[in-house]
Amino acid sequence: MAKESITRADIITFTRGDCHILARKLHEITGWPIRAFIGHDWCAHYFVVAPTGHPVDIEGVHTISDMEERWECSGLEEMNEEEMQRWLGWGEKAEGWATPRAEQLAPHIIAEAERVLDLTGAAAVPSA
Repeated sequence: MAKESITRADIITFTRGDCHILARKLHEITGWPIRAFIGHDWCAHYFVVAPTGHPVDIEGVHTISDMEERWECSGLEEMNEEEMQRWLGWGEKAEGWATPRAEQLAPHIIAEAERVLDLTGAAAVPSA
């Protein structure tokens, strides 16, 4: 599998409005739980949490405290499909450019997270 380059446009897309699409794709592949920082009646950022407890998003592997500082939030909640729909107000699947791009990037983000966190065998990404 060739390494997929994450562009500035990807970072903007998946940190400013479509993070839930990438989090959902990462979750579908790994089973890692989706979490979100919840503010006062708004959701700041969606991501998955690796088995080590480290958040993973478009910008890589983080610590919870780094994420709290980055997103200026501490209201961390687990998200399931029902909760995501409640917060986002969309149905079955979001469409548009972000969905296929998330599908392209997710395996590479997971592989890098597994490498950084030394998760060999803990959450293997299916071979293409």
